Amino acid sequence: MIEKKTSDEFVVVSCGMLGYGFPEASLNAAVAAGVDLIASDAGSSDPGAYYLGSGKPFVSPTMTKRDLKLLIKAGADTDAPLVIGSAGGAGTDGQVDALVMIAREALAELGITRSLAILKTELDPVVVREGLPASGFRPSRPSRRYRRTMSIRRCGSLPRSDASRIIRRCG
Repeated sequence: MIEKKTSDEFVVVSCGMLGYGFPEASLNAAVAAGVDLIASDAGSSDPGAYYLGSGKPFVSPTMTKRDLKLLIKAGADTDAPLVIGSAGGAGTDGQVDALVMIAREALAELGITRSLAILKTELDPVVVREGLPASGFRPSRPSRRYRRTMSIRRCGSLPRSDASRIIRRCG
């Protein structure tokens, strides 16, 4: 059982990775104890660089909507804002757009009207490339072992100038 929060406490409910699922009873118990904010991470580096490079979400839209509907309803019932970080996987603009679309569908299905604040953090690779020399940052070089592993897998490696997605991490 979760203890009720006192007036001087600020409680955040986090469900972990959005779209991986969580017990509805756990969310209900936390909400019953009192929340000021509901927050969830919607990204991870666990699946590897493919999803960052591809811009595709790595969690199914069905599971994402299931989790999101529960969190949206909990937020609406308690008047607590809902904050989602690293939207859609790696937080690329396309992944953010996909999550926003799912959120709008979930809101409509629930009959709830809420404002959405959307923060996109994908950087233009050309701007980054042009700004790197003046920044003092230098790209690290892959180790000899890494290069050998990549050639064995026949993946090769792209020149750094071919980076298609660069995400700025906030926080």
